[in-house]
Amino acid sequence: MKSLLSLCILVFALISMPVIAQDGVVKTWNKNSFSSNKTFSENIQSAPEFSILASLLEDEYLANALKSNGMVTVFAMTDSSFGTWEKSKRDSVMSNMPLKRAMVKYHTVQGRIDKSLLQATVAKNGGSVQMTTLQKEKITVQDQNGTLILTDSQGNKATITATNFSHKNGFFHIVEGVLLPTMME
Repeated sequence: MKSLLSLCILVFALISMPVIAQDGVVKTWNKNSFSSNKTFSENIQSAPEFSILASLLEDEYLANALKSNGMVTVFAMTDSSFGTWEKSKRDSVMSNMPLKRAMVKYHTVQGRIDKSLLQATVAKNGGSVQMTTLQKEKITVQDQNGTLILTDSQGNKATITATNFSHKNGFFHIVEGVLLPTMME
């Protein structure tokens, strides 16, 4: 009898596993659904607000860099973030592979960092904290009246406007603004 019960439990577990494994976290923003079952690149490809970033991630090197660094948190720039750039600057970046790669890696940090952890770390460190990006440069995170702001070494700012979207190997947060690595000065 004990063996039969154990066998039933094992069969139930094996039958249930595919269903459980496919059950991911889905969060919606601006009518776009983002899923923890998808990579970061897959999540933003269908969102029209990220067409520029999605085109940057068509580079297989970048897509693999985001997948191969374990858990990562990406600060995802919307298309409107590039709206203040002159067309010549945007075209220059888009045609320069090293710059594109540096910019995306500069918006990515190691680890799975949600909004609560960001806020707690900033509060614990007196209102700001520096984080090292995949580009091996620092960005500063500050809490300004409840709003998290990212700042690069040149003073460019990006405001975190929506948080805690899961992807296969971490989180992403939506930002308005573009941070620039030092190679883009």
